[in-house]
Amino acid sequence: MGTSEDTVYYSLYFPFSSSIQSLDQTSFLQEKSALILSELHQFLNGYIWHKDKFHLRIVQNESDSSFSFLYGKTRFGDCIDDEWFIVFLLKHISMKFQDVVVSVSDNDGEFLLIEAAMQLPSWLNPSNSENRVFIYQDQLHIIPLPKTPTEIANIPTGKLSVDKAIQLVRNDAVDTKADNKVQQTVFSKTLE
Repeated sequence: MGTSEDTVYYSLYFPFSSSIQSLDQTSFLQEKSALILSELHQFLNGYIWHKDKFHLRIVQNESDSSFSFLYGKTRFGDCIDDEWFIVFLLKHISMKFQDVVVSVSDNDGEFLLIEAAMQLPSWLNPSNSENRVFIYQDQLHIIPLPKTPTEIANIPTGKLSVDKAIQLVRNDAVDTKADNKVQQTVFSKTLE
């Protein structure tokens, strides 16, 4: 089955200590998934989905076994409310599980940015936004392009790998938190 134009994709990245082996990562992520679904039960119980439910599964990166994460995709059909409900759920997860970094996109790409197009920095566009937009600790984070030689040492100028992007979001040395206007615009639909 090919990709559908009505699907939202979400990934949840938890940090692993260097001592956790591949098998331990799976157990760790199974436990996190169970805790997340338990936390979300208050919102999911009785919610009627248009097509697919919110769900999580473990993905293990074949080229880097130390980079496993939780992943889900939900077809929402004509019910855009399901897509925004998932954003609400992901934002809630990021508030309750402070160490998780979350990415979310749909077939249009970074749809959260589309929502705030008028408030975004002028440098940000669909061609350079891949792996630059995340939800972390209940906030939207956008990894900036470097402006100074010092920033170039910390932030790659080209395409970011997911693992490097996650490091930057978690690193206090680089300010990735989107400004308040962008935050309010992007998350306004999760409050409706």
